[in-house]
Amino acid sequence: AVMMTSTPPLFYWQPHSLELMTLVSTWRQKGLPVCYTLDAGANVHILCLSNAVGELHSQLKPLSFIEKVIIARPGPGARLVED
Repeated sequence: AVMMTSTPPLFYWQPHSLELMTLVSTWRQKGLPVCYTLDAGANVHILCLSNAVGELHSQLKPLSFIEKVIIARPGPGARLVED
């Protein structure tokens, strides 16, 4: 909202960003365990359980506006590092 009300305004969310957010909501309503978040730009990050990655990828593959799918997994978690 801050960027949209600045001078000049900057709109990070583009039509395809909004379309993908809507699709994720639809997929979730149909039972696919997914949700989305956004970074500071037009990139939509979709989060899902590991057993849903294949189905999610199948849903994303036919979308012509998807430039790149990066599958990331959780890191090892916090740990104490001694110098």
